[in-house]
Amino acid sequence: MKHSQTALLVIDMQADYIGKTSKYNFYPIELIDKINERIVRAVKEKETIIYVKNAGRRNNIPYVSDFAGNLLIESNYIIQKNTLSAFENPALLEILNKEHISKIEMAGIDGNCCVAASAIDALKSGFWVIFPLGYIGIISQKRFAETKEKLLNANAIGETKIEIVDNAHL
Repeated sequence: MKHSQTALLVIDMQADYIGKTSKYNFYPIELIDKINERIVRAVKEKETIIYVKNAGRRNNIPYVSDFAGNLLIESNYIIQKNTLSAFENPALLEILNKEHISKIEMAGIDGNCCVAASAIDALKSGFWVIFPLGYIGIISQKRFAETKEKLLNANAIGETKIEIVDNAHL
């Protein structure tokens, strides 16, 4: 089996946050379609796909929302996180190392929160990061100006690199 060098990290694309059953209407439902297009391309290019679910509590009981309706699930790599960054779960680094990943492309929600925190931790861990705005839901564009600076400053840590790609932001 050929090991890919790029991983697509799909973060928090859960029914509680986006889609027809979402409690919130922060993100356009078309984001699911855009991310699905990227997932199809990742499958075609034999890239590793890792899904990250936010784990929380509901009525003081541990709870994890289902994936958003219509989100393509094309990998068995599904991990949970309890904090902003997916890198808090050691299973993520284990998968990335097992698959010989050097570059991580981010997708999901939110670009000011969990996606950004995961991107910064990826940079700190030595990965090249692609932050394509067309596959990332961002509630506050005003706040994203500050987040973008944090992402670019995190890039200065060493030999890592971040690419913030403005590809038809939703």
